[in-house]
Amino acid sequence: MATLRWRGRSLWLDLPNKGQRLRQSIIRRLSDAPSEIKRCEQLGREVLSKRIVQLKEETFFDIKKPKYNPKFWRLVGLYWHYHLRMKRSAKQERSKLNVLLKEFGREYAVKITRDRVRAWVNKSRSKQSSRGTPYNVGTINRWLAYLKAVYYNACDEDCDEGKRLERNPAARIDPIEGETIRQHLVNEYDFRRMYNAANPWFRPLLLAAWETGCRPEELYKTTWSNVDMIERVIYLPTNITKTGEARIIPMSERLFDEIKSLPKKSEYAFTNHIGGRYRDVRNEVQRIRERTGNNFWFRDMRKGFVTRKVSEGHDYFAIMSITGHRTTATFKRYNIGTLAQARKVVDSRPKSDGNKNDLSQICHTAETRAVSNYQ
Repeated sequence: MATLRWRGRSLWLDLPNKGQRLRQSIIRRLSDAPSEIKRCEQLGREVLSKRIVQLKEETFFDIKKPKYNPKFWRLVGLYWHYHLRMKRSAKQERSKLNVLLKEFGREYAVKITRDRVRAWVNKSRSKQSSRGTPYNVGTINRWLAYLKAVYYNACDEDCDEGKRLERNPAARIDPIEGETIRQHLVNEYDFRRMYNAANPWFRPLLLAAWETGCRPEELYKTTWSNVDMIERVIYLPTNITKTGEARIIPMSERLFDEIKSLPKKSEYAFTNHIGGRYRDVRNEVQRIRERTGNNFWFRDMRKGFVTRKVSEGHDYFAIMSITGHRTTATFKRYNIGTLAQARKVVDSRPKSDGNKNDLSQICHTAETRAVSNYQ
């Protein structure tokens, strides 16, 4: 409780605050006259009410708090902790944050300006990746998107008032134009060449990706308990799929025969040469590239499945129920239009079956009416 008390001729203020006691000398009386004591106590009560308001507003003695200025690596840590670490794609997204940490990690977040970010973007375009080629425009745009997300998280209104940044230096920087989507398409002929060139233990996984269109990580984690040889389906539970939704994948005749001939070396259906589960297939894919000369990625099997089924005339949502796409926008990125599909659209002709909506019938009717009106 706040109190005023005399100590000799001085009037002192005693004010508790957050477990501590704030003491301040307010005024010293000039004499022991009752009027002088009354005047000093009146002034003390005014100062006391003012100090209580200042404590509530955190402006006691007009001391300004230091401006929140953490280093950039702290912002990345907060963004990772609250947004990314529990996601299934956290491992892939961590690599993008490491690029930002390498560039801005030791700098103070407030001192990173818009010109500094633009200079980093331009420098990244001239850098070369580990493959010896310049970084793709899409890769740099994704780095820029993560930089914006880190700052937006630090500027969020949900942050504490004393731990919130005021501006995002990357907010008004537009992505680089010219981003291209990989259009490499694997057809049936290319797949047969790659299948024959692959090592025997890698062929079942390659065929499963071609026949089901599943994500690589989903096939890596498929166990024998998920394979039903009677119903000829593969069950993908929620702990395997990226979206957290279970799926049922029917097996084709070719895939069924391949899985039926597999030995059960471990609990996983698709195993490597030592009988363990796959975690990365880049070495296997590189061997196939060297043997066939086809510059493909393992995820191209998924694109090939989508394109193949769309060209066969199947419904979009039926295909999405197999591949696990949530939105049609993402699904369409996996559908690569072929020259055969374009020719089929151009060469198509409407059937003339006497229908009143037929274009040729409509034109003939219009000409007949024009002649009759002229006569």
